[in-house]
Amino acid sequence: MSEDLHKQANELAWSYRRYFDKMIDRGFTPGQIAITSIMLSVSQYNIVKGVGAGIAVLTACLNSIMEQDEIDITKISGYYDKQNEKEITFEVDGNWLDSDDNEDSTDNVIHVDFKDKD
Repeated sequence: MSEDLHKQANELAWSYRRYFDKMIDRGFTPGQIAITSIMLSVSQYNIVKGVGAGIAVLTACLNSIMEQDEIDITKISGYYDKQNEKEITFEVDGNWLDSDDNEDSTDNVIHVDFKDKD
């Protein structure tokens, strides 16, 4: 990870830690803060990236916690957007969906013969 990304991740972590401590001082429980923050963050992430992305992030976080090792959240897929991701487009060659009078309706069907040839 580059030094700039590392500093950015630390800034976000410390900023959230200050917010967490402030909410504790205002009388909220750690569970209330954690659950509310997680749900709001994942909900917003789902709006931006889709429901599957939120599920993937929650699963990756749970997996990291279950490993009982030092958690590096920056390695969880989705923490950083991929900068060099190429967009893939598919183009259809010809009008293959149009029916042709010369084609049989079973031209695209594969028939497998399971009979014993012996």
